[in-house]
Amino acid sequence: MSTKIVHLSDLHVAGHDFVPEWSEARVSQVSSARPDLVVVTGDLTHTGRWREYEQARDFLRRLQTRVLLVVPGNHDTTDFGPALFAEMFGSCSSRYENDGVIVCGVDSTRLDVTRARKHVAQCFGPNDRVHVLALHHHPVPRERVVG
Repeated sequence: MSTKIVHLSDLHVAGHDFVPEWSEARVSQVSSARPDLVVVTGDLTHTGRWREYEQARDFLRRLQTRVLLVVPGNHDTTDFGPALFAEMFGSCSSRYENDGVIVCGVDSTRLDVTRARKHVAQCFGPNDRVHVLALHHHPVPRERVVG
């Protein structure tokens, strides 16, 4: 079974580099591709505020896809971002599967290594399907980078 996946990242809706014409072109391009799944790996917003989340949600709703899998990026989780993300898109860690592929979405913004490993193990398990790990930033705990 083949699965057509489109990957988007770093939309930064309402950020200083956001270009509305670009988003219109992406809606058209993604919709014409007719993907089975659109995976969005973070930074939907620029500052993680409600208005940006609404704009990001409205943009993503316009994509013509069977399934949308969204994980947050570091810009999405400032201030009230985690609660807003959950309200708009559901769990920060998610999963999609069909007969040929399993996509495991991991929240790498507030990485709890034990929880992430457990989630990935539960997502994939032993099988012969293609495994796709979707996350925004590298899965290295902050203390290893800073310390």
